[in-house]
Amino acid sequence: MIKIDGILLVNKTEHCTSFDIVRRVKKTLRIKKVGHGGTLDPFARGLLIILLGKATRLFERLKGLPKEYEGVVMLGVETDTFDRDGRVVAQKNSIIPSKERILEVLKEFEGRITQIPPRFSAVKIDGHRAYDLARRGKEFEVRTREVEVFKVEMESYSFPHVSLVVKAGKGFYMRSLAHDLGQRLDTLGHLYSLTRRAVGPFTLKDAIDSTKIIGEKNLENEIMPYDKALEVLKQFK
Repeated sequence: MIKIDGILLVNKTEHCTSFDIVRRVKKTLRIKKVGHGGTLDPFARGLLIILLGKATRLFERLKGLPKEYEGVVMLGVETDTFDRDGRVVAQKNSIIPSKERILEVLKEFEGRITQIPPRFSAVKIDGHRAYDLARRGKEFEVRTREVEVFKVEMESYSFPHVSLVVKAGKGFYMRSLAHDLGQRLDTLGHLYSLTRRAVGPFTLKDAIDSTKIIGEKNLENEIMPYDKALEVLKQFK
């Protein structure tokens, strides 16, 4: 095993987990101390920050940074997970909101707002992950939390799909926003697709594709040294 301290910016593809990427990096670099700076759901794509060696100390700092997402909300359909991988639990296609109405409602999601995280999430309930309880069919309540949303913009709209760009702080769930948006529009909604574009000063354009990690002989060249990562974080405001 060799000693490597730094971060690796990865563009995670769909249908793999954040821990899948961690395992790939461990195997390719042959190092033990590897973590990540914030989970992405299996169906989601985009920036995943891999922490190597003493850079694993940066987890709490990264968790508190604002994140920017590009997401597509599908109106008229609700799923139990609030995303497209879930089981459809209700449909309501009789209402087709206007573009003007959606823009009006989106303003309600900016600033300090309250959200209820999805039942299928990593939120802890009495020491257990909510998704574990939900998969076992247990009854439980997920508490409302306050989150900060810095920006919500609609990029395009063609019913039933609403394309959004959102920048938000710690604890925010795009899946909850999709669900809540459907409710506010007197219909239903779930998150059809999700791409994380940035975490604080780190952006997707500087990331290596996750499919290139296994067997990548020059992967070490993609690593940002720990001291450089600290400097980038210090300059970010």
